[in-house]
Amino acid sequence: MVKTEDKKISLRNFVMSRDLNEIRRLLEDDAFFKPSEIEVALELVEDSVVKGSNSDYNFILAEYEGKTAGYVCYGPILVTDKRYDLYWISVKKELRRKKIGSLLLVNAEKNIKDLGGAAIYIETSSLQIYQQTRQFYIKHGYHEVARIPDYYADGDARVVYMKKLQPVP
Repeated sequence: MVKTEDKKISLRNFVMSRDLNEIRRLLEDDAFFKPSEIEVALELVEDSVVKGSNSDYNFILAEYEGKTAGYVCYGPILVTDKRYDLYWISVKKELRRKKIGSLLLVNAEKNIKDLGGAAIYIETSSLQIYQQTRQFYIKHGYHEVARIPDYYADGDARVVYMKKLQPVP
């Protein structure tokens, strides 16, 4: 469990249409995401807003002092047995030392486990600018299970991390 004494942080497990612009700003301010990636992320938000609980995408939003501070998006991997993808996680740059990312990740893991999920997969880039991201996942018990060279571009591998949530019977 993530320990945070900060009473200014609150979480909610759903998105609303008003969150679309906030998430767009959050991702645009984050140096890690390309415009095409941001558009995909926003499509997942729109899907969840339109379909509600019938969407394949689940969200947790963190608010700090009443404003969007970060979010995580995850969902089941179709055609698998109890496996989930963590699609997006992002926290405002100026709030990154407040353990909001850890709080989002731990709560996503709990929700996935409650849904019967057995494992979570996360992918990221091998580029140096993602080193802190990779360390964040390792710190939270994820381990590298695949590295596909030249996946995103020449010299930019796809790195896949995994964490088991419950023993497989």
